Amino acid sequence: MKEEPEDINITLDVDKGLYYAKDLKYYEEQFLELQGYQSASFVPIGKIKQEEVWIKKTPPESLSHTFLVLNIRDTFHKNVKNLRIAKTKEPDIVFEDLYGHPIAFEIETGKGFTKHKQRLKEKFEILRKKYKDNIHIILTDTNQKRKYHTLAPKINIMTRKDVPHFFKTLNKK
Repeated sequence: MKEEPEDINITLDVDKGLYYAKDLKYYEEQFLELQGYQSASFVPIGKIKQEEVWIKKTPPESLSHTFLVLNIRDTFHKNVKNLRIAKTKEPDIVFEDLYGHPIAFEIETGKGFTKHKQRLKEKFEILRKKYKDNIHIILTDTNQKRKYHTLAPKINIMTRKDVPHFFKTLNKK
């Protein structure tokens, strides 16, 4: 008598956007792939080694951009209030500190820097007017830091390595 396979019950939230491969079973990875997720390796915030992740691509953003946005969301959502992710002209991540002050993160990969330099400059000026000192640019590539400092000298520019320290000091003002 041939044994029937067990029913597989997948309870993954397809809208979550980011899963770590180490937490998934093979059939869950296959399910995510069917839902438009892609496998890639990135260094999560607070870690030093790359980890395989499954990311739901959000065009027109790159996988590295999407990973950093979702990694920040998942890592620090408990440290802030009202964290939301935008996909339009707003900053990529906006949240409130424990005192209710709005803080915005704009994630930049640097890939379109030269081509869109003027547009980026205008965008940063608008964000600076709206968020004052509470707008921060987070770069996925450390080598881009000098370029962005010349483009947005009044905006705090960080890399993923700076983000944990930022959140540690955020509510200690």
